[in-house]
Amino acid sequence: MIKSMKYMMEQIFSNINLPMDKRVNILEVGTGNGDGTTVYINNILKSSVFDYRIHSYEGIEECYGNAISFWNSQFDPRIEIINKFFCDKEDIESMVMPNIIGEGNVMTKEHYTNNYNKVLETGVFEGDIDYTPDVILIDSWRFGHAAIVNKCKKYCDKNTIFIVEDDFRVYGEEKILRKYFDLKNLKRYDGELSHGTWNFITFNL
Repeated sequence: MIKSMKYMMEQIFSNINLPMDKRVNILEVGTGNGDGTTVYINNILKSSVFDYRIHSYEGIEECYGNAISFWNSQFDPRIEIINKFFCDKEDIESMVMPNIIGEGNVMTKEHYTNNYNKVLETGVFEGDIDYTPDVILIDSWRFGHAAIVNKCKKYCDKNTIFIVEDDFRVYGEEKILRKYFDLKNLKRYDGELSHGTWNFITFNL
């Protein structure tokens, strides 16, 4: 099992052959405070790719504020932090809400449902993008992955690699995704949750 997110990203990217003859575009959904996976991926790319861009989304205002402040201090023009949700509203209603399951007394079904209803009411959603992502990293709210993948599907090709944090039960997000998509070349990466690292999966569509 992989104990840290840094090593998780390094292990996953060691199995990815990135193109060397063009700009590499990374689409990240859920940068959080900006100082985690975005940093790890940036460090990996700096040592392996000549030209790249990381387009990183964070829809939660407080997290976005922390992320943009962090990256502004780094003066790295290859990193773009975007304050939008990367999915479509109708997919939250049709692909997220039906799959919500509560766990325990705090993270209840009502808790998740209320949060997603708030996003539907007040969130800002991305429209279109003008590039084909080479890698898509999804590290977002629990149960929301299917809606994100469905939007990404419009812009990816058969070579686009999805990296998805599976933070629900034991590969529970994978089970949800299988309802809607044919996950090709699926690989699992077991994380050590006691060290704060969830499982991850990679696949193509």
